[in-house]
Amino acid sequence: MRSEDALVRALGATLAADVRGVSVGIGDDCAVLDRPPGALVWTVDAHVDEVHFRREWLLYGDVGYRSFAAAASDIVAMGAEPLAALSALTIDATMTDDDALALARGQREAALEGNTGIVGGNVSRAGTFTVTTTVLGRVLGERAVTRAGAEVSDLVLVGGPLGLATLGLAALEAGRQDEPALAACVAAFRRPRIRYDLASSVARARAAIDVSDGLAIDLHRLAGASGVRIVLDERDVVRAGGEALVACAHALGDDPVRCALEGGEDYVVVVTWDARAPVPRGLSPIGRVVGGQGVALALEGSRGEREVPPRGHDHLAR
Repeated sequence: MRSEDALVRALGATLAADVRGVSVGIGDDCAVLDRPPGALVWTVDAHVDEVHFRREWLLYGDVGYRSFAAAASDIVAMGAEPLAALSALTIDATMTDDDALALARGQREAALEGNTGIVGGNVSRAGTFTVTTTVLGRVLGERAVTRAGAEVSDLVLVGGPLGLATLGLAALEAGRQDEPALAACVAAFRRPRIRYDLASSVARARAAIDVSDGLAIDLHRLAGASGVRIVLDERDVVRAGGEALVACAHALGDDPVRCALEGGEDYVVVVTWDARAPVPRGLSPIGRVVGGQGVALALEGSRGEREVPPRGHDHLAR
């Protein structure tokens, strides 16, 4: 590994992008941004080796891409657009210069998809390889959209496929990542697509949340914050995952409904929406808001409802 100054220069050259509103980027003590009008949102997300990923499953570019995407998805879920990002790397003894630069190229690709860039950060050596990404965003509407605004009779809409990432992880754990039938779910785990194009629609929602730990547990969080009950439609939940969800689940001997409800790292946005307003393009209905508390699943074929426990990823679970 080259010296810190040399590596920072190389990373700066790799990450270089023309970020609007940024007058000083990588290479000084701080980045300098012009303050935009309106409210700002700010998030941070850590990706830790052997916790969020394993390097035998991912290229360094994939790690860089998904680490940025995981943070940026929070920005979209607040009805905001990303402005600029910071990245802090802890590099272990096995990493080379080429590894670090490949990671930076993945970060830059993900940032450019959101029309932004990484404008600073930190590099250190440590016993564990981690990537910590901070993203600053600008609210597009009159207010940031939180988890607390859902109202009875709202529709519940989702902005992307559910359950694919957890199936991709299962495929990687089983060493089946090269099977064509599992390509879609493996890609969803390695390079989750963040729907920056939905941010303006999310800005008009009543409530929203980023589905990173699993639909069930994240909807329990939204329902609790809003003081409501959410009833999901089993058929629509599976439909939101698309044909790939059903095909990959069957190929791996799993249940597509369970994967859609409990699988984490989808990085899609779920919103509650005024049922009197047209549903925006790119958002699909999966349920409704009613009075009460908790989350339930309306079973296909008029078989009633069942309670959905708050299962999903818990970072502190052992």
